[in-house]
Amino acid sequence: MVPTPLRCEVKRIKKGKYAHFDKLLPPVYDPSTRKRKDRCQVCNLGSWLEAWNIFIAIQIQIAPNTALELVKYQPIICQLFSVYSIAASLKYDSCSERQQSETINRPSAGMYSRRTCWYGP
Repeated sequence: MVPTPLRCEVKRIKKGKYAHFDKLLPPVYDPSTRKRKDRCQVCNLGSWLEAWNIFIAIQIQIAPNTALELVKYQPIICQLFSVYSIAASLKYDSCSERQQSETINRPSAGMYSRRTCWYGP
């Protein structure tokens, strides 16, 4: 059974809306409290990559023609994480993500993923 937050994010992705990566991450078990945490956060490159892989799997099912552009975006973010702070890298990703979701929701924008074409020529 797919968790409800993930189902909601899949619907948002299918509509070309901004996807919250935190909601794409699976729940985790916190050994200190012996409870399951339903709310995870993207807080480093590893958690971003985990959410990105979930996002890319969903996006490629929706629009297979976006695969190459999505694959080109990942190394850019990885390089940002190696050069800049985590906060700055996540901010860049969030801003580019929102910019692309606005672009894709305009009828004249064409069928590009909201995470593509923001990295320059």
